[in-house]
Amino acid sequence: MVTSDGRERAAADLGTPPRAELHRSALADGMYTNSAYTSGVETKSGRWHLRVTAAQDAVVRRVLDVTGESLNDYVVRHAVQAAEADLADRRVFVLDDAAWTDLQALLDRPPSPKPELARLLANPSILER
Repeated sequence: MVTSDGRERAAADLGTPPRAELHRSALADGMYTNSAYTSGVETKSGRWHLRVTAAQDAVVRRVLDVTGESLNDYVVRHAVQAAEADLADRRVFVLDDAAWTDLQALLDRPPSPKPELARLLANPSILER
């Protein structure tokens, strides 16, 4: 089976979430050392506290049972995807004077010839056939 992050997992391993593959070695003084699995991973220090209804919790946990993903990874991944989509859908952009001048220069320049576009537009559309 292939997990949502593209890793292959054996059928017998489906009950173990992918995060179990990551580990750190505990030292006697309680400090942790990074292993090969965690080197280069950004430390997460922010914390979100969310309130959900029992029905919302049940739906999300059903997905987690199927995917083996952790609640944290699932919620963060989907929240970031939604935030990126919301930012991409913005209709008002605030530009400083230099950025506005650059944008106007780009919009005012004469169009450059695009042979590929001309060739594409020369063909009848599927609606005209």
